[in-house]
Amino acid sequence: MKRAIAIATISFWLLAGKNAAPMNPPVSTPSGPIVGEVQNGVKRYLGIPYAMPPVGERRWREPIPAQPWQEPYLATTFGPACPQPQRDFVRLTGRMDEDCLTLNIWTPALGKTDSLPVMVWLHGGGFLVGSSSEAIYDGSALAQKGVVVVTLNYRLGALGFLAHPALTAESPHASSGNYGLMDQILALKWVRDHIREFGGNPKNVTIFGQSAGAVSVTTLMTSPLAEGLFQRAIAQSGSVPNHLRCLSASRPNLPSLESVGEAFAQRLGGSPELRRQPWQKVVKVWETTLEETPFDSDMAGSGTLNHLSIDGYLIPELPGTAFALGRQQRVPFLTGTVADEGAVFAYNLRINTLSAYTRFLNQVFGSTLAQQYWALYPARDHPSARQAIRTLISDLFVLDMKTMAMQMAAVQPQTYVYQFDRVSRGNARSGLGSFHGIELRYVFGTLPENQGFEREDEWLSQRMAEYWTQFARTGNPNGSGASWPPFDAKSDRYQLLSSRIQTDRNLRRQSLERLAALRQTSTPSLCDPTL
Repeated sequence: MKRAIAIATISFWLLAGKNAAPMNPPVSTPSGPIVGEVQNGVKRYLGIPYAMPPVGERRWREPIPAQPWQEPYLATTFGPACPQPQRDFVRLTGRMDEDCLTLNIWTPALGKTDSLPVMVWLHGGGFLVGSSSEAIYDGSALAQKGVVVVTLNYRLGALGFLAHPALTAESPHASSGNYGLMDQILALKWVRDHIREFGGNPKNVTIFGQSAGAVSVTTLMTSPLAEGLFQRAIAQSGSVPNHLRCLSASRPNLPSLESVGEAFAQRLGGSPELRRQPWQKVVKVWETTLEETPFDSDMAGSGTLNHLSIDGYLIPELPGTAFALGRQQRVPFLTGTVADEGAVFAYNLRINTLSAYTRFLNQVFGSTLAQQYWALYPARDHPSARQAIRTLISDLFVLDMKTMAMQMAAVQPQTYVYQFDRVSRGNARSGLGSFHGIELRYVFGTLPENQGFEREDEWLSQRMAEYWTQFARTGNPNGSGASWPPFDAKSDRYQLLSSRIQTDRNLRRQSLERLAALRQTSTPSLCDPTL
């Protein structure tokens, strides 16, 4: 993993052809000197190792900080992505490798005395796929707004979240799994100890993420291991986990994560062989295991349900319970959804017919409750069935988000809610509306050229970047743009982010009240040691 280079090599790069990006002088850090480059007026440092390679005997163990180096470390290329299955919606750059625990920094700072706010990005992908090197997460545009941006890799799938009795037995904490979240915490400790050298303020850190990244954000808000590592939080299109597997105890229709791990180990060749198997085989067998693993009702996200568990160490209790009882970190909080969250999920579920919709409701909720869900989300033909499942999933996203926002507003008045509903001319052709993840390019300012994005989209991207960076700066998104009032349960105000920005009230309130009442009658079996 090391890319230490001699000073003579640095000189070669500095004197390279005029097409090469100009290099930065080495930055002295507690880990060793780091050399980056300048692009668009922003210094960037890519592929910095924050942990020892999690390979061999370090596979399925808590991460260990990277060993310091003496020679300057050339940080001009992204590190490899963590091993994962192929997905069309993930645009990986470069290769995959188990030695993948790196982070990237974009900073506009002139020196370490600048003390700029820091934004640490946790990518989504259902805890199964994704990478900090995806072009959509380029931090340059956000950094130009006066913040230091950090993106990071964390272990995924079985390599990041496998629980197994043998792993629990060897752990000093009597737990296993959640290694990917441990990676995130170690990266935040690296930021705490190093970011000042890049012009960042270690006492003004915002964690932000989307989908599984948002679930990571809210879970870290309830973990004692992450306490004090961040001062603000943003959760985009994701909620606090209200439904997780137990580590060891199985529930009706919900096997423990250890039992899932045992089934995986048997397919892989048995417990003694686990750490000797190539990562390619681990990834493939994990997918097969998940396809055959049952989970109970309530349409809990399978990415969260199949990877996170209440381990008594990093996750000591159900995060949803911690939020409900006000035990989460009470940091300023910004959260929201996009208008058509369910579109992509409905498409992936391949529910294209009336009979498929009926069958799905029966499988997920059981025949009795399925009739009640049908009454709320009726369908009379194939097109209306496709729309019904799309609306149901979208409403569930909004319901979980607003419930979480109410719980935060009860303990933190600086809580802000948004709904994004912009559909560009290019995206309109997909027929998916304002779909899950559509806001990412607007937040990061990575709208591609010649793909149907218009002046309104550029304007909206600028405004959203200003809101996000101002929130990171002060805990309040308000600055030069349209006023964004805080959220509370009574006023139910939120900011509508579209071709126009305005404050609105009562987001889907009527349909959500009916859905919430029905959902209370269909609560799945829980794993929560506090209940």
